[in-house]
Amino acid sequence: MFGELTNVNNSNLSLQLHQQSQWLDEVNDLLNDPNQLTIDAMRKLLEAGISLAPHPTCEKAMAGLQDLLTISERWEEKARIALQAK
Repeated sequence: MFGELTNVNNSNLSLQLHQQSQWLDEVNDLLNDPNQLTIDAMRKLLEAGISLAPHPTCEKAMAGLQDLLTISERWEEKARIALQAK
């Protein structure tokens, strides 16, 4: 009985680590490809990251992505205001 529980726990942990690793790869791919780095892409990755099991590396990546998203949204707003003023 306990052996089965250990196998289930190991399987869940393995799945969590795989999901976290895959998400981190997606974040790195996005950050390394300026043509794909859009506000929508950042939002989608943040939404996906929220569903992951907590891990310091993922949380750090999410914080960095959120900062970048916030800065991007501010620049987008400034550009919108500038275009409306013309």
